[in-house]
Amino acid sequence: MAPESNRYEVANSRNLVQSVLRACHILTRFTREVPELSLHELSESTGLNRTTTHRIAATLRQAGFLVQTEPGRFRLGQPLFKLGLVVSDSMDLRRAGHDVMVKLAHATGGTVFLMIDDGHEAMCIDRVDGESEVTLNLMPAGGTLPLHVTAGAAVLLAYREDELLPLLAEQKLTVYTDRTITGLDDLRERSLVVRTLGYSFTDGDVIPGIAGFGAPGYDCNGHVAAALSVGGLSHRFQGSGGEDVRALLLEAAADLSRRLGHATLRDQPEPPSAAQ
Repeated sequence: MAPESNRYEVANSRNLVQSVLRACHILTRFTREVPELSLHELSESTGLNRTTTHRIAATLRQAGFLVQTEPGRFRLGQPLFKLGLVVSDSMDLRRAGHDVMVKLAHATGGTVFLMIDDGHEAMCIDRVDGESEVTLNLMPAGGTLPLHVTAGAAVLLAYREDELLPLLAEQKLTVYTDRTITGLDDLRERSLVVRTLGYSFTDGDVIPGIAGFGAPGYDCNGHVAAALSVGGLSHRFQGSGGEDVRALLLEAAADLSRRLGHATLRDQPEPPSAAQ
């Protein structure tokens, strides 16, 4: 068994909270095969001493992340199940959207992003790079950006404005370029335009010379589940070329929505006529 001080010591990690790392390590001891563990088993499997294990387990129990089934024995709590559903939904989105993204990236040559909001930021859950003259270093899969920038985030903000804009109002919004929108009234106006048109467009709000279109992907309940966006050099998103990219994006977003179970009026069979 590795000494506790060596097992959890992380060099040059002043920003890490060791007690949180230990708590996470305790939570990962539970599996489908072993859904319940005793305090002794947790201590043995993590390398933590019994006193430390007891304190962390008591804290996790207070937060609801552990449930005590009998004295000294624990299982995972309901909040972790809810968090697991969030992860599962994201994975389902990726499965539904990846082929759509590959096709869109091939057709446009741009970089395609699939994004969701986590309440405070826009998170990229998948990206596909097209064969253009530039590869965007912006937003790798798993990366995040504030909700006030990029075409994808503009879509997410527009369709959950009532919930998300107050959160932005509490923050000092980063100014990336002279085209970054930070004013709340300006963000409201942009959101209205996005909802009216059904798509977003940003140009140079994070990186000068980089533009993008974004569109919503709807789930079976008609809610916006994710934003699909495509980005690249600004000149490729202007004029007739930009119109082509926008049309391809909207087609791809409709395809994503269908794969997520959303049925538009156009997808429904026409009702039989009275003569039939």
